[in-house]
Amino acid sequence: MKFIEAFELMKQGAKIKLPNWGGYWVYDADTDSIYMHTKEGNVLEIRESKRLSYTLGNIMSDEWIIADKDNTPILGGTATFSFGDALKFLKRGFKVARKGWNGKGMYLWLKPEAIIKKEWCRDPMLIECIETNGENILALGTICMYTHDSTGRNAILTGWLASQSDMLCEDWILVD
Repeated sequence: MKFIEAFELMKQGAKIKLPNWGGYWVYDADTDSIYMHTKEGNVLEIRESKRLSYTLGNIMSDEWIIADKDNTPILGGTATFSFGDALKFLKRGFKVARKGWNGKGMYLWLKPEAIIKKEWCRDPMLIECIETNGENILALGTICMYTHDSTGRNAILTGWLASQSDMLCEDWILVD
């Protein structure tokens, strides 16, 4: 929902947040102000925000939701978000996962672009490509998955492609 709708709900006593937040905002009629309850447990009056552009950017969002015990970590839940937000977090260096994945410890991470040097290659076609392009080529960044083999002892890193359900689900979470 847009902030104007969220603000009206706050005036009626609702706590609101953006999907990936660990905290929430609440309105106080006595002071006629909004108080930000952070994921760290701090409470700031909105005019105390040290990051004005971030706060105003949040206000302009149209993704506001009601904060409750299921979707807000400081109220006992887990913050979830869309695949679009998961991509944004990957690009910022965070690890993400689907809340519903059944593999223990599985998560996605973004392998940054890298230069591939000729001496690292064994494939004749790749070596020829590298020689044609000046002794090294650029390998673009890619989304990788961290998982375990069936015994759970050996880490496995593999490329990852999103399924349609991955792209449409709203149960993405940040991984520590």
